[in-house]
Amino acid sequence: MKKTDVTLIVAIGILICQAPAIWGQDITEFNTTRMISLKAESQEIKININVPESYKYMSLWIAANLNEGDLSVELLDPNGEKKGDFSVGCALSISRPAGTDQENTSHEVVQGRINKSINNPLKGTWVIRLNPKKATGQVQIEIDQHLPGTKKNDN
Repeated sequence: MKKTDVTLIVAIGILICQAPAIWGQDITEFNTTRMISLKAESQEIKININVPESYKYMSLWIAANLNEGDLSVELLDPNGEKKGDFSVGCALSISRPAGTDQENTSHEVVQGRINKSINNPLKGTWVIRLNPKKATGQVQIEIDQHLPGTKKNDN
């Protein structure tokens, strides 16, 4: 590929990324990332998400990586209606052999995730509910919220 071709491709990429600013459209997006560590956890965990009336779009990405136990994840709207869920669980036990201090050499990591995009989310408090059962691992939650006129498909 010639140097001029690469330069042209880079220039077009920059133009596409800057298009909203060039045409005068403001972009306002709020992002939150949470990391939750679980260590033989069995108690329900609730994460509240405040959605003001002004937000016109919300996307959630929830990922779980477990080394042990089970986990179910639910997304509830402000009316308590379930809008998404998933479960993950380990099939391998990682406990030590009985009567020894020796570590078990078996290891398993189970991953699960959900991506949810919501246009015009209900105003109020959304809830992500984590229900672990002797779960060890991590849960990562990413939340993106947009104000009006900041998503390509808004009118």
